[in-house]
Amino acid sequence: MDERAIINSSHPLVGVWVEEDPIQTTAVVYTIKARAGRFGVSGVDESDGVALRISNTTWDGERLRFVTIFPPTKHKADHEFWLTRKGRARHKVKYEGGSHTVNETWTKRSVAKTEK
Repeated sequence: MDERAIINSSHPLVGVWVEEDPIQTTAVVYTIKARAGRFGVSGVDESDGVALRISNTTWDGERLRFVTIFPPTKHKADHEFWLTRKGRARHKVKYEGGSHTVNETWTKRSVAKTEK
């Protein structure tokens, strides 16, 4: 059985994810956890500690989808997150209104950095 089909704490998506681009890196990080056979997503802007509101989390066996709202500005975005190889993922973000979409490469943060 494909390890991506079983949602538990050893699933390759579980962990803390950061944008890979060293120049235009967002301060937002996403934490993906396995809870009762489902994914849970949380996001925080590490520059100021603001937590994003996350809703509509779904998993189709390949792509994790969720919606975020950034409380200070009320900006809303639709997200698709999928693995490309171990420790790397693509992250497609479509901003409210659909006028702006970005495709980013994200990497899983090492455990040592996560525990700081």
